[in-house]
Amino acid sequence: MAKKRKKRRSWSLPDAMWQRMEPLLPHYRKIPQGGRPRCNLRKIANGIFYVLRTGCQWKASPQEYGSGSSLHRYFQEWETAGVFRKLWKEALLEYDELKGIQWNWQSVGRKNRSAKKNPRFKARRWVVERTHSWINRFRRLLVRWEKKTDNYLAMLHLSFAWNTLSSARVLG
Repeated sequence: MAKKRKKRRSWSLPDAMWQRMEPLLPHYRKIPQGGRPRCNLRKIANGIFYVLRTGCQWKASPQEYGSGSSLHRYFQEWETAGVFRKLWKEALLEYDELKGIQWNWQSVGRKNRSAKKNPRFKARRWVVERTHSWINRFRRLLVRWEKKTDNYLAMLHLSFAWNTLSSARVLG
């Protein structure tokens, strides 16, 4: 009898993405004097992805990921460290290696019709529309809840990293 695969919930961070994200995280040293132990970073990453995917407020996230304030504090640390931007950059490099990125074309909207005069030009407006559709999977991005621009960009970087790795078919 075939073993049933455990179905991953759409708001939990895929294992393949966590493997790429973990080395980018800041290194936390243990404090010899003791104190409160660090949260499980995998659970924190799942919680951040849950907030991105569902659009809920930090304080409304399930306790299985840790407190909302802990999630937000780690998110702020990781955003400052550039974790999400680096993750997206690595995802692009991996996609380019696996599938190849065509850097020599651009999508043109209605305002720039002069490019259509070029006979070698091929309109690819669908790429922009598809990308907007992918972004709509992340409710946190549909309505910009983030007060800080850097936080919004970090959420975009995380969603783009997921989209890029998903398109490269490395997330399973």
